[in-house]
Amino acid sequence: MRTVLLDSIAKGVTSEQLGPPMTTEQLTRMLDSLREGENGVKHGLSERINFEVALLKAVDASRSRAIDSLIKEIASMAGSLPEDGSKKND
Repeated sequence: MRTVLLDSIAKGVTSEQLGPPMTTEQLTRMLDSLREGENGVKHGLSERINFEVALLKAVDASRSRAIDSLIKEIASMAGSLPEDGSKKND
């Protein structure tokens, strides 16, 4: 994961080493989730099940979006709306 993260930084925000392009943000979220799941794998009742759960959570975490990127997207969309707030009447 560290190598893939460094690759994404070197290439300017994305890496394709894990398959589809992943942003540095996605890779960081995945790495954080794996780090959090590490303790559960070590001290849980079933290492295999806990490892699988940690991997699934990491993939899920990589798919989520940061709130700041959502705010920027919404602001961009709002900027393209008419300024007077008028609506089209059919």
